[in-house]
Amino acid sequence: MRYAIYGGSFDPLHLGHIALIEAALRELPIDTLFVIPAYLNPFKNETFAPAHLRLAWVKKALASYPKVVVLDDEAMAGRSVPTIESVEALQLRYNPPSKPYLIIGADNVARLPQWHRYEALAKRVEFVVGTREGIAIDEAFRTLGIDVPISSTQVRHHFTPQALPLSIRDEVSDYFNSRKTMQKRLEAIRSVLDDKKAEDIEIIDLEGQEYIAKAVVIATSLNARHGESLLNELRTQLKPKGEQFLATEETGEWIVADLGDILVHIMTKATREKYTMEQFLADVKAGRHLGR
Repeated sequence: MRYAIYGGSFDPLHLGHIALIEAALRELPIDTLFVIPAYLNPFKNETFAPAHLRLAWVKKALASYPKVVVLDDEAMAGRSVPTIESVEALQLRYNPPSKPYLIIGADNVARLPQWHRYEALAKRVEFVVGTREGIAIDEAFRTLGIDVPISSTQVRHHFTPQALPLSIRDEVSDYFNSRKTMQKRLEAIRSVLDDKKAEDIEIIDLEGQEYIAKAVVIATSLNARHGESLLNELRTQLKPKGEQFLATEETGEWIVADLGDILVHIMTKATREKYTMEQFLADVKAGRHLGR
């Protein structure tokens, strides 16, 4: 079986991706195109949408393409997976008669030497580059000409639903709008805390994780009395904006405010150092917490 591999964050999948997939199916001598949504791009620290949603969107949008197989290996790995790992796993599984094609975007070419085990990867695959206006591609690469000047970054920053496949347009739009609302709420919380001299303010995105909140804000107070003042200021400024303080736990050194899908932890420096909430939440985000 001859196949091609197309991996990426697909954050979100857009018509530029679809154009490249259709060009690959049309122009490459392959039986199957494996599309592999990543859990996290090795060169990035976060994604806009969680892996399980991006995977579901890709599967739904590509369901009508009989030669396309969407693999969930990377998206469900809970970590950033180097491309060479997926390439080796597929070659071990299918033992292709020749090098598989590895499809990449034009913006990835310059960074190829930085990819994990790049030399080994280059020996195992034939790179195929999807062209993009304004980016010159070395003649040594096989190319797929597409004329859709869209990137996922552009879709997120200047949101245009028309850039999305029709089959997933509504649900991606709904998610985008909810995320933008969440970001505004989190920035409002950060602003209040910062104005009132809270220190080391950190926002941890837990969207899509098995946790009681979608986001957690952690801030350090100067002392217990300062922590109480910060909580009162949050209530004063945020309640008129529609925030509901469903519950609060106050122990002087550590205050927790439950805003439904956001938890705010206000801790003294000593308490924060003792309980290492950031490490616990990092484990939650990576799927390493108990019960999962």
